Amino acid sequence: MTGVQTCALPIYPADFSAAAFFWDRVVQHHSYATGGHGLAEYWGAPDQLSARVDGRTAETCNVYNMIKLTRRLFSIRPDAFYADFQERALFNHILGSIDPNDGRTSYMVPVGRGVGQEYQNMQQSFTCCVGSGMESHALHGDGLYFESAGTIWVNLFVPSTAQFASGVTLTMDSSFPDGDTASIALTMPAPKTFTLAVRRPVWAGDGFAITVNGTALPQPTAASLLAGGSGGRNAPTNDPVPVSTYVEVHREWKSGDTVALTIPKSLRLEPTADNKTVAAIMWGPLCLAGDHGPRGTGGRGGGAGAAAPVDRKSTRLNSSHVSESRM
Repeated sequence: MTGVQTCALPIYPADFSAAAFFWDRVVQHHSYATGGHGLAEYWGAPDQLSARVDGRTAETCNVYNMIKLTRRLFSIRPDAFYADFQERALFNHILGSIDPNDGRTSYMVPVGRGVGQEYQNMQQSFTCCVGSGMESHALHGDGLYFESAGTIWVNLFVPSTAQFASGVTLTMDSSFPDGDTASIALTMPAPKTFTLAVRRPVWAGDGFAITVNGTALPQPTAASLLAGGSGGRNAPTNDPVPVSTYVEVHREWKSGDTVALTIPKSLRLEPTADNKTVAAIMWGPLCLAGDHGPRGTGGRGGGAGAAAPVDRKSTRLNSSHVSESRM
C-alpha cells in the first residue's frame, strides 16, 4: 500500500482560509467521536450534540469528503490537526462502513445506542454512499505520508510501502490498531540528508517512544507540549486537549536505517461538549462499541431485520462502531 502526497500545491490565501474555516467548524463543532457528523443529513447547533447521537447519524459521504478536504489542507499547511482527524475518521467510520464479508457499504455508520448500520443492496440501489463507498475503500493509503523538498511526514501507522520522488523508499510495519508498536525501514540509492517528521499521537501520552537504529530519542512530557485540539475535537472545558505533534529527525539517512515507535493506547471518556453524561468510550483514537447482537439486514432506514432496540435508560454512555479490520 502506498499513500504519498506532495506538499507543493499553489496557495491562494483567501480560498485556503475559507476551506480551513469550514473544516474547523465541521470537525471542531459538529463532529461525533468517530469523525462523522449530521443527524438525518442535517446540521444542528454547534457544540450541541448530546441530544443528536441517536437515530440516523453520520452519513458516509460526508466523512469521505471531509477526509479528502483534510488531505488537501495538510498538503498546503502541514498540521497535526489534520492528521489526527484523518486517523479518527478513517479507522472509526470509513473502515466501519464496509461489510467485510460481501463488500456492502453503509449509508450511515450511526453513533447512537442500539442503532444498526444501513448496508446498501449493491445490486439494486446506487445511493451517493454506494458510489463514494466504492471509491473510498480504494483510498485507505492516500495521505499516509506527505513529502516536500526536504521533509517526509509520517502521519498514520499503517503497514505500507511508500516510494518518494527523492528516491527514498519507506516501509512501515505496524501492529496498530490492535497493538502498540510500529517500525519504519528506509532504503535509498545513496545516503541523503532530510527531515523525517514522525507524528507523535496525542493519545499515546508519555508512553510514546522513538528510537533510530536502536538509539532512543528523548522526548518531552506530553504536558509540556502546546495545547490545542486532539483528533479534530475540542475538550468540553476551558482546558483544551493537546494536539498531536511531530518528532522531527534531521540527519543523513542511508539504506538500512530503522525507526521504531511505541504508541500505547489507553481508555478514556470523550463527552459531548454540552452534556458530560453522554460520552464515547475511547481506546486511543478508536471509538469502542457495545455488542448488541447480530447486525440487521435492512437497507436505508433499517428495514426488515434491523437490530432490536436497546433499553436506552440503562445505556448511559454513547457507544459507536469501531472496525476490527487491519489494513
